[in-house]
Amino acid sequence: SSQKSNGGNAVVTITGGNIIAISKAGKVSGSNSAGAGIGGGTGGKNAKSNGGKATINISGNPIIRTGSIGGGKTNSPSGHIGSADIKISGGDIQAQFVMAAGAAEKPKFEMSGNALIRNSSSSDTTDYPHIEDFGGAVYLEDGEFIMKGGTIRNCSALKGGAIYIKGKADTKFEMSGGSILECTSQTDGGALYLEGGQVILSGGTISKNVASKGNGGAISILGGDFSMSENGTATISENAAFIRNNTGGDGGGIYVTSTSTTHDVKVEILSGSITNNSSDRRGGGLCVDMASNQKINANVTVGADGSKSKTNPLITTNTALIQGGGLYVKGATANITINGGKILGNTTTGYVANPDVANELGMVTLNGGDVTHVTITFDGNGGNLKGNQAVTATSQDIVTATKSLVTRPEFERLGYTFLEWNTRPDGKGTTPPDDNIMNTSSNITYFAIWIPG
Repeated sequence: SSQKSNGGNAVVTITGGNIIAISKAGKVSGSNSAGAGIGGGTGGKNAKSNGGKATINISGNPIIRTGSIGGGKTNSPSGHIGSADIKISGGDIQAQFVMAAGAAEKPKFEMSGNALIRNSSSSDTTDYPHIEDFGGAVYLEDGEFIMKGGTIRNCSALKGGAIYIKGKADTKFEMSGGSILECTSQTDGGALYLEGGQVILSGGTISKNVASKGNGGAISILGGDFSMSENGTATISENAAFIRNNTGGDGGGIYVTSTSTTHDVKVEILSGSITNNSSDRRGGGLCVDMASNQKINANVTVGADGSKSKTNPLITTNTALIQGGGLYVKGATANITINGGKILGNTTTGYVANPDVANELGMVTLNGGDVTHVTITFDGNGGNLKGNQAVTATSQDIVTATKSLVTRPEFERLGYTFLEWNTRPDGKGTTPPDDNIMNTSSNITYFAIWIPG
């Protein structure tokens, strides 16, 4: 470590043993927060002094307990955590892995084999404090996380219960195997929080994670792209997002939003399954929320298009309390294209009729797939569509209804004046609310009610 300049670099190889590395704050020129328990040295207070770089390899079956592992922290306001190149393929580890582009080198974290990171919490402020409050197991800036195997379990943090990633377009989290289980964030991203970059899932399991007061029970993405790539087997299941003071609670499985003015959001669900997730508000399986950003497009695709081999993604048995049990998209520039797969068996107790797909302000294009359809029919009840006497009834499918609202057709009847729409032709049923006629989970017919004159 250094009082003024960059922290020193470290190369650490661990293949066995029991390693207890206490990393509580020390007394160097006053009270300093703890640096890495294993890894690069702490950078000093001079301008742009970075933490030291770390190259760390962990294999075999070591038992490791410490605060943070990886790049060194920095005491300079303009400095960065040290970069790190970390590979773990074994071990039982209780720690937070940290890395950033402190030495102008892209950090990389690779996890495989039977590696286990567990019971790591950023709230531990005693003997094993974490360098960062975000990312209970892994904190990464401007690099890549490749997860081929292993398990991250029962970790917690303020944001990104297991993993926090922040970076540019080439920053990514790529998962082809392994599992992330039972992790908790106090705000967004029960398992993973990504700000910028991309999440690519082709395998593995993300399950039973919780955003206790935020969005994205499994994954929360701000200004990045999400993909469950073709022919994959990834599973996102039994995650939950809870509400806090009328905020949060969206995206029981996945939550995507953006504040960018230049980069369109792309969400592709081409394989895998999103099942049994729950949301206190909208999007039990997936919520794409562009309500506050009309400067870019958010394009959501479910199922491969005709130019690719067909896969069958599943979005089933998810639950939302308000809207979109399976899939919810909000914003005038947010659009859904459904080419294949199944979006079935989801539930909502709110006011949007279709429990599987809810699209507010955008558009839905339905090219294929198995989706619950709710049809609203308007029966002229003796009248006909204005300007077309041959049309005495019209029907609309809520799945593809523009702006997720059903357009009320204008009917006419000679010698009569239109009064209202009603669920019974004699007018003794119920009328749809003025602002929403989608409060039904099954097909329904509204009859025109006429009065003479």
